[in-house]
Amino acid sequence: WPVYGTLLTAVSLGHPRLRLPLLMPVMVYAALPLAHPRATWRRLAAFSWPRRALVPLGVAALALLLYARVYIPFAASEGWLLAARLGGGEHAVQRAIAADRDNALAYVALGDLRRARGDDAGALAAYDQAARYAPDTTTIQLRRLDLLRRAGDAAGARQALAAIAATNWDDTQTYDWAWQHFPATTGARLDVAAPAPGVLRGAYPVEQDAGRPIRWTLDELQVRFAAPGANRLTLDLRADRPDTPVTVAYQGHTLTTLRVGTTWQRYEVPIPATADQPAAPADRGVLDLRAPTHVVSPAEPYPRGVAIAGASLERGP
Repeated sequence: WPVYGTLLTAVSLGHPRLRLPLLMPVMVYAALPLAHPRATWRRLAAFSWPRRALVPLGVAALALLLYARVYIPFAASEGWLLAARLGGGEHAVQRAIAADRDNALAYVALGDLRRARGDDAGALAAYDQAARYAPDTTTIQLRRLDLLRRAGDAAGARQALAAIAATNWDDTQTYDWAWQHFPATTGARLDVAAPAPGVLRGAYPVEQDAGRPIRWTLDELQVRFAAPGANRLTLDLRADRPDTPVTVAYQGHTLTTLRVGTTWQRYEVPIPATADQPAAPADRGVLDLRAPTHVVSPAEPYPRGVAIAGASLERGP
């Protein structure tokens, strides 16, 4: 097993994505002698000298890889980050950065600490540094986007969105994570085609329907608006099945249940004065659409509700 583990580790150095699945067999091989030390020792004692020599040689080769430049700095850096999480604070994070300046996670931890203290400028500088070492990590770019939005830096926010769009970010898990960690609003109108991290969750990536950008919902779609005083909601919806019920709620108040057909239709829903205030702080500005889901075909085994092409809030007579 030491020789096998050494070879697998060598491969994983060139292919980081394969590291964990390749090392799982090593765990199995390592567990056997550890679980049966006496039987292992008897078998080793029965080996010929050339076969015995393979064991220490394999262990030595594995040790050389573990003590290589790639592993030791990263391990030391992760150790300091663990110390930071246990109460070491920024001093431990700075030690983690000093141990491995290529470790993007250390800069993320520094940014999170500074953000928690209210130092948005310092946090953004740390996230920018993390993005240099891991430009394809969506969660780093989402952190940058949130701070740039809060700072009113429209150009920087567009650049961050472009970086996010280049990382295949448009998935339901990313939406859900951004909704919880970096809430944002879309104003009074939802642009279905635009990247919307923090603005919506419960939707699939953008598709085209006869040249029209749309998103299919899950069983629940939530969109966070900023349109105080709005008294009318407009929705562009379509379903796969006729007479699909869609329950519409705004700011925690149920407004109506629409019966959505298989062709595109614009629905206008009045918002009563009783829904002008959120039922709970987390409901402020949140539009909630609930619809039964179905699977279209075995070729597309993803449950979906209804298609949405647009949503807006208006204030009028």
